[in-house]
Amino acid sequence: MTLIHWQKTRLRVTAGVLLLIFLSTTSPGIGWVPGALATVQQDIEHGQDLYDFAEYQQAMDLVTSLIGSGQLSDTEQRDAFIIRARSAAGLGMVAQAKEDFCAVHNLDQTWIPDPVMFPKDEVDLFNAALTDCQQAEADADQDEDGEEKPFYMKPVAWAAGAGAVILAVILLGGSEDETVVEPALADFPPPPAK
Repeated sequence: MTLIHWQKTRLRVTAGVLLLIFLSTTSPGIGWVPGALATVQQDIEHGQDLYDFAEYQQAMDLVTSLIGSGQLSDTEQRDAFIIRARSAAGLGMVAQAKEDFCAVHNLDQTWIPDPVMFPKDEVDLFNAALTDCQQAEADADQDEDGEEKPFYMKPVAWAAGAGAVILAVILLGGSEDETVVEPALADFPPPPAK
């Protein structure tokens, strides 16, 4: 009696395993489950793997979608920008790489590329981007402190312009004495003759 019960359980387990194997090979939706359950950190690690295997465009696309999702912590966002900058450098997109290295610097000012782990051209690109970022910050500070804003950039000018438009609409809006005469409708045509 016990032997028969064990054989039924073994057959059920075997059938279940075969069903799972069949579904995993024939149903594409099963493959989406691990992708949906993947964590952000796993995606960043996958992006690093793609970069390591010189799949620069795929790595760039992956981390760009992660950055655009808005679900990253500061550290994860920094790591994603690093991968995107390195991938852009690998693709020869120097301006994009510099922009991403500036974003890395804005997120974490203590981070610098390790010259042992990073290629020399990426380290040089980071240093050039760092110089450009610091120059842009200095220019922005000088604009805020040293020079006066043009009149059209001041909130007072916008408020005065809006007031002038409202005043013009009120004054030139017309008078209430004007009556609009609508043309009379024509009579109905005569009925058709039989």
